[in-house]
Amino acid sequence: MISRDGKPWIPHAFQQVAFVSPPGYTSADGAKQIFLTAAQSYTSAEYAQMVQQGADSVRIQFAQMGIDPKGIYPSQTFTNNVIAAAKAARAAGLTVILSDQDEAQTGETNESGLPAGGAQGAWTNLLTTAPWIGQDTGILLEIYNEPFVGVTREGPPPAADWTQWQTAMNALIATIRGTGAKNVLIADGLEHAEELTGALPLTDTVSPVIYASHPYAHNYQDQNAAGTDANGNVVAGTGWNVMFGNFAATNPVMVTEWGNGYYCDNITGTADVAFLQYLQGRGVGLVATTWDWAGPNFGSIRVNFPNSTVTSFPAAGTPICHIDAQTGEAVIDDGVGPGQLVQTWFTTGTPSAVLE
Repeated sequence: MISRDGKPWIPHAFQQVAFVSPPGYTSADGAKQIFLTAAQSYTSAEYAQMVQQGADSVRIQFAQMGIDPKGIYPSQTFTNNVIAAAKAARAAGLTVILSDQDEAQTGETNESGLPAGGAQGAWTNLLTTAPWIGQDTGILLEIYNEPFVGVTREGPPPAADWTQWQTAMNALIATIRGTGAKNVLIADGLEHAEELTGALPLTDTVSPVIYASHPYAHNYQDQNAAGTDANGNVVAGTGWNVMFGNFAATNPVMVTEWGNGYYCDNITGTADVAFLQYLQGRGVGLVATTWDWAGPNFGSIRVNFPNSTVTSFPAAGTPICHIDAQTGEAVIDDGVGPGQLVQTWFTTGTPSAVLE
């Protein structure tokens, strides 16, 4: 359980991607264009709107390539804009999670998978440009988004991968602490943050580290706690318990990214109902994906940004997926997703027991 102001705290946050694509980066890829739309439509008024929809926090992802002075798209103006966004969110009453992202949509052309010099350069620049951020304990630093080692696999990574993760994360923590920052730090697990089982302890002399999971479903068994497939058989290494739930029993954990992005079937809606209840029961907070999402067929909490609508599920038994003509994969229908379920939980404090 995480605490804030001395009291148990289950964070209710929205993810914001307006600062994922740095100035100068353009893309003909429609998926990446979504992030450019978020950037072009950004306004600080969004933070008050988040509060109105029940959030107490916002996760602001930023492009490492735009803040690291040695990045591909270095821009002090971009750095200052991220700082201004954090200030505006704090003024609106939100706890802020600043999250360093180094992936294709940020302009990265050679993603390493683990934090190194670029992440150290970005955090050093950000925290020395705005020293007040490092002294504001209402700002949390998610030090590196979705790390991985080597090939992506289903289930907990081997011990050797966790050793590499531990070394890289501890080096980045030391760099951040070297700036004098006092913020609580968040460390994403491996396999693009989906796995925490086997994670080694990190060293932080200032505050206990919060560990983060992004438990997106990639198959049927990822949609329940035990990892049970459609035939009732447990698939080893899958399910919410293995992804993060068992680890959360003895460590502070937050789900800092989740939606219906990569898989759906006829139980996805009811699985989402159960998932939010699972989080509440274990005292695990949620960053819901994504506040400023513009594209269709992702299962985001909101779609068609900036003219956003909150996603919801149709009545039980109604098809919610279709087959993508290009990939052959099942994707969630436009406008369908957990948005209304999330909003109910955030505004009432109690997850819904039925589809919404």
